[in-house]
Amino acid sequence: MGNFLLGGSAVWEGVMMFSPFGYAVACRRGEDVVVYKEAFGTAQALPQMGPISRFPFLRGIFAFVLSLGISLRAYFIANRLSSGEEESSEPLCDRNLLLKIVPNLLLGFVILVLLPDFLSHLLLPYSLVLMTLSETLLRIFLLILYVLVLSLFPAGERLLQYHGAEHKAINAFEKGAEMVPEEVDGYPQLHTRCGTTLFALILLLLFFLYLPFQYLPFFTRILLKTLILPFALPIAFELVYLAWRDERFSFFLAPGLLLQRITTKSPHKRQLEVAITALKEVVLIA
Repeated sequence: MGNFLLGGSAVWEGVMMFSPFGYAVACRRGEDVVVYKEAFGTAQALPQMGPISRFPFLRGIFAFVLSLGISLRAYFIANRLSSGEEESSEPLCDRNLLLKIVPNLLLGFVILVLLPDFLSHLLLPYSLVLMTLSETLLRIFLLILYVLVLSLFPAGERLLQYHGAEHKAINAFEKGAEMVPEEVDGYPQLHTRCGTTLFALILLLLFFLYLPFQYLPFFTRILLKTLILPFALPIAFELVYLAWRDERFSFFLAPGLLLQRITTKSPHKRQLEVAITALKEVVLIA
C-alpha cells in the first residue's frame, strides 16, 4: 500500500487521514460512507519530505501549522459530508461553523490558562514551585474532566471512538495487515504519533515556562502566559522526535499514551469501516 507515514484525526462522524501526498475525509452518512479527498500541490508537501526537516524547532512549528490547516479544513468538510451537503470549494467560509469554533477556543483558553492560574494563586500563593505545580496539575485535571464530560454525550463519545478507529487503522496499515474491520480491530487504539502525545508534553513543559511569570500582576501574567504558550510546541516536538528516533528516550511518549486512554474509545465495526475507507483513499493519492 505504500512506504510512507500516515497521520490523521477524528472529525464529526468520521475520520481524516493524510499522507505526504494528500488527505482524505470519510464520514458516515446513514448506511453509506462518503469521501472527499484532495492531493497536495508540490509546494504543500509535508515538512518531513523537505529540507526543513533538518532544522530543529522550525520543523515542529511548520508541521503543526500544516497539520492544523488540514485538520480545520477536514472539520468543515466532515460537517458538510455527514449532513448531506455537497462539499464546496470554500468550506472555511461557513459562518455557522466558525461560530462553533470560537467558543471552543475560548474554552481552551479558560482550561489551559485562566482557571489554573486563578485557582493556583488562590490556593498556594506563597510557594513559587508549589503554586506552579498545582497550576500544572489543575490544567491536566480540567482537560481530563472536559474529555470525560464530552464522552457523556453521544456525539462526543462517537468522536472519541472515531479517534480510536483512526489509530487502529494506522497501526494495522503499518504492520501490513489486511484492511478489513475484523483484522484492524485487533490492533491497538493508541499511537505514538498522535497529536495527543505532543499536547501532553506541552502541558508538562508549561510548568517550566510559566515559573518566571507567577508573581507578576494578574492581567500582565495572563497575557504573557498566553503569548508564551506556543513556544512550548517546538520544544515538545523535538522531544517527541527524539523519542521516535531513539528508543532510549521513549519515556517522553508515556504521558501522551496515558492521555490517549481517555481521548480514545474502542470503536464499533461501522466506525472502523469509515477509518479504513479514509486510509485506503489517501493511499491511492500517492
